[in-house]
Amino acid sequence: MEVKVSRTPRKRKKEYKFTFSLGSTQEEVLVTFDSKGERPYPSKCVLRDPTGREKLVSPKKLIKALKESKKVLISLDERTSSDADEVKSFLRNFQIKFEEVTFCTSCLQKGEYKTETSYFFEGKPVCMKCAIEELKRLLKERIGDFPDFILEKAIKKNKEVRKAFLELVEISEPNEITVFRTIQEKKPKKLDRIEVSSLKIPNKIKESLIRWGINELNEMQTKALNSGLLEGRNLLVVSPTGSGKTLIAEIPGVTRALNGEKFIYLTPLVALANQKYEEFKDKYPFLKVGIRVGVDRLKTKEYVEIRDTSIDCHVIVGTYEGIDYLLRKGREIGPIGVVAIDEVHNLGDEERGWRIRGLIERLKRKYDPQFIFLSATVGNPEELSEELGATLVLDEERPVPIEIHVIPVSGKRKIGLISKLVERESREISTKGYRGKTIVFTNSRRKVEEISQKIMALPYHSGMPYSKRRAMELAFNRGKAKAIVTTAALGSGVDFPASQVIFESLTMGNKWLTKAEFYQMLGRAGRPSYHDRGRVVILLDPKGSFMGSSEKEVLEELLSPGVDRIEPNPIISVDFKKESEEILAFLSSGITKSYEDLIEIHRELEFPSTLGKILSFLLEDDLVRYSNGEIKVTRYGKAVSESFIDPVTSREIKRRILSSRRGRCDKCDPLEMAIELKPFTNAYLGEDIYSEIKDKVSVRLFSGTTLEFLSRPRGVNKGTLRKISRLVQKYLSCNCKDSPFCGCGELKLSMEIVRKRIDDKLDPSQISKEFEEDGLLLYSGDVFNWLEEILHLLHGIERISEALGEIKYSKITREIRKRIEDPWG
Repeated sequence: MEVKVSRTPRKRKKEYKFTFSLGSTQEEVLVTFDSKGERPYPSKCVLRDPTGREKLVSPKKLIKALKESKKVLISLDERTSSDADEVKSFLRNFQIKFEEVTFCTSCLQKGEYKTETSYFFEGKPVCMKCAIEELKRLLKERIGDFPDFILEKAIKKNKEVRKAFLELVEISEPNEITVFRTIQEKKPKKLDRIEVSSLKIPNKIKESLIRWGINELNEMQTKALNSGLLEGRNLLVVSPTGSGKTLIAEIPGVTRALNGEKFIYLTPLVALANQKYEEFKDKYPFLKVGIRVGVDRLKTKEYVEIRDTSIDCHVIVGTYEGIDYLLRKGREIGPIGVVAIDEVHNLGDEERGWRIRGLIERLKRKYDPQFIFLSATVGNPEELSEELGATLVLDEERPVPIEIHVIPVSGKRKIGLISKLVERESREISTKGYRGKTIVFTNSRRKVEEISQKIMALPYHSGMPYSKRRAMELAFNRGKAKAIVTTAALGSGVDFPASQVIFESLTMGNKWLTKAEFYQMLGRAGRPSYHDRGRVVILLDPKGSFMGSSEKEVLEELLSPGVDRIEPNPIISVDFKKESEEILAFLSSGITKSYEDLIEIHRELEFPSTLGKILSFLLEDDLVRYSNGEIKVTRYGKAVSESFIDPVTSREIKRRILSSRRGRCDKCDPLEMAIELKPFTNAYLGEDIYSEIKDKVSVRLFSGTTLEFLSRPRGVNKGTLRKISRLVQKYLSCNCKDSPFCGCGELKLSMEIVRKRIDDKLDPSQISKEFEEDGLLLYSGDVFNWLEEILHLLHGIERISEALGEIKYSKITREIRKRIEDPWG
């Protein structure tokens, strides 16, 4: 049993509280002393039970209990020094041993006793836990919520709560308090260094690599080589950005390309495919390199066109869909020696993961190549490698150390701080001779433009024309700018060598970042060829919140151990439309006509619907036919599969096409059908309207809050009200019961974009400019991408109508498609 002795707050007499602790049980005895000569003695002892009831006990019982106690601790009261002397004299007289300690004053008020009191608040000793609570209270009143690790570091440094508070209020740059952790550079293991010149690969490849400054393999590349890279073994390579993953795929891919087998390199984005295409052409001039991105291309006067090349090449770089189109069409690509799947963590993406899984299975069954799967962020690499049938090559460390800082700062102060951080970083020169450069991640295109203008940095987002984006890439990579500002979507996009990454926001569009996205972006700080270290700065708004969560809560989750799991077969996100599209794709590619094979494929892809249900639907709609023991795709089914249109949607397209012949369809126009399937939704309020109402609505025109406000605007000046009225009258007025939430606005805006393209013969940037008069902001890159999607859908409708024998309808569709593609032709 332990006893803690402290003064009570009563003012009438010197009264002490003796707290007896046995396990979790506590009893209190309130003691008043009288001095008999030189010997203080308890004159009154009151026992208080946990319910607060009191009763008198004899002093002898108190003395006996004290003598039987294991330890007696005395709290020194700061009010008078004689208080402690009286208690100590009493204990000495009865030969009771004791220790003098300082209790946390905040804990004492709660009936708790803590002796870890290295810190102070208002001159009183407190423990770390209470110091953090007091500091949180002070900060919340003035600024907001701070992460606990920053509070603890500030208290340890300053010892006093108010001093810590004053430092945190003024914090404006990365320092020892803001650093969350440092991911240290991994020390190389004692592996035999492998010189490129000693590799068992053709001399042409060795010479090219050495010309590019690659004289030896790094540790991770050596590990891949030792894992069967040149023996045809499938590998899953998980390693940070900038660690040389691509070279792992290139070594066997280019080697086998020289021996007559093709090397296929697949990426998720057209821009990434084009970047690798240009790189491989420069790096391997002795090989014929092609590109397949599989989209209908819009002719413009301002965009650099990326045209598909012939597949009669040694190396084909493409998007996932670009190569899958060739397979669905039944084109012979092979022989294929190596397939590299970059950003394989996209298997976990609800929108694309199921198609990527199907693509991998089709390539495996048709060509049986060596697969090299590449990713920087996989939360469950062992499980994923097993699912993919690949040997895991895991490198969780970075080639350079990286510091992660968190700076709490309100939204209004962020831009000034970003500018300061960019300038500071640009003044640092690495031992390799390179100045520091910064990537700033934010959550919207509008903020990209705003921040880049204010800090004089390069803007970069998908709403910009490709030619402009390419110019920005070159300018940044050549050191023409100190910083580039981009959206979070770039986290899995183009490669920018930067020493510093700043998170202006933890959201991506209208959702919080996932751990995989966060670490993908974080990993862009620091490149071994350029920098000695990487720095990540997260600007946390202490009062920021979104979708019911505070920024602080989301940050703590992002910084917690582990990365998001990746499900190779995302069953939950696969619905019947996607299942039927995948089964049709296997039949369309000519990989199989066998029911037994389909059973195996269905089992491999783990679809929830039965194979019988899927095939019944395909047979019923004449997408496939069963004849002589084989399941064969029809001409109509092949047209649907090649167009990446799911069979459920194609049934409605087919119905409308056939109804148009009978004149019994009011929605049979091919352009209206394509727009209904894919309306333009990336419309934003222009600055002149948005600046007036931004506290009330979302910047997106078709968001619920914006539509609701625009239908009943209030609290705006007359000029803004007139602009809103014109906007509503032109795009948001209709006779639907649920207007303006009925979707008519998207259709009207979409038709107007196409009209400006066909009739006015405008380029995407000119179309965007035209909408400024309506108080709208449309990014030219979005207009360009959407028009290409409409071309893709029209091409699909054209294929389907031709397969159905509706030649007239097909010609009408083709004419519309050609006029959108090239209005000057």
